[in-house]
Amino acid sequence: MWTLRDLRQFILIAVAILPAGSGCTGPPEQNRAAALDVPEGYVSRLEVHVGDRLYGFGPFVGYYFSPVNPDDLTQLNFVCYNENLFYTRDLPQNTLLFSGDALLTKLSDTGFPLPSEDRINPVFLRTFRQHG
Repeated sequence: MWTLRDLRQFILIAVAILPAGSGCTGPPEQNRAAALDVPEGYVSRLEVHVGDRLYGFGPFVGYYFSPVNPDDLTQLNFVCYNENLFYTRDLPQNTLLFSGDALLTKLSDTGFPLPSEDRINPVFLRTFRQHG
């Protein structure tokens, strides 16, 4: 059973992979609006039950998530779009930037203080065990 601390660590790792916007501006013809085409079954916000509590994950601009198994949120597929030119002006609006997989991973306790309410702190790891 995953604890609240495990869920927070998962969220911290997932958020740490979010790219920062470059602030660059591309040619105006590249910045024309395109319809956002999110794959069927992907959502911008997940709700996870841990014990008797409900925790929300997301939304993050341009990120959409889909569980591999709807009954198990420990393994997700995700996509990231340049929604409303949030991440870069070098690519057209709503372009698919990347897709990937996310796994719920329990981290060892390092004694690092958990973020205070409504605050996200990045977690940097010297090593990361890959699944596969």
